[in-house]
Amino acid sequence: MSALETCDDLADGKPPHSDSPSESIEWSAVGPERGYYRRDNVFIKRSIRPSEYITNVTGAIHFPRLGKEKLQNQAASLRFIRHATNIPVPTVYGAFEMDGSYIIPIWPLGTLISIWIIYHFTSYTFHIPAFT
Repeated sequence: MSALETCDDLADGKPPHSDSPSESIEWSAVGPERGYYRRDNVFIKRSIRPSEYITNVTGAIHFPRLGKEKLQNQAASLRFIRHATNIPVPTVYGAFEMDGSYIIPIWPLGTLISIWIIYHFTSYTFHIPAFT
């Protein structure tokens, strides 16, 4: 199995195992390079689409660097660490491409998802140029 597989499970915009139309995503966020969704212990992380690229105050478009490749590498790394070590990491439920890359890990109990979100958003602040 490769780190990136093709899947159409999210074509309707709902997370996996969302059989009922009344089920909805608990929360979502879109940053400069990633989109995040969560429901129960399923966490979906994806590359942003070109229509979601942000512009700065001068109108320049921010293009994510290696967005799809980063998610592919993260999925492969999590699978390797889980298989080869005893380090507690999320189980990768799926990693596939559909209008960008997606990674769907199942978080181990007791893991604060906010720590992962803060880490990713903090890394973006180092790439934001200062305007004077």
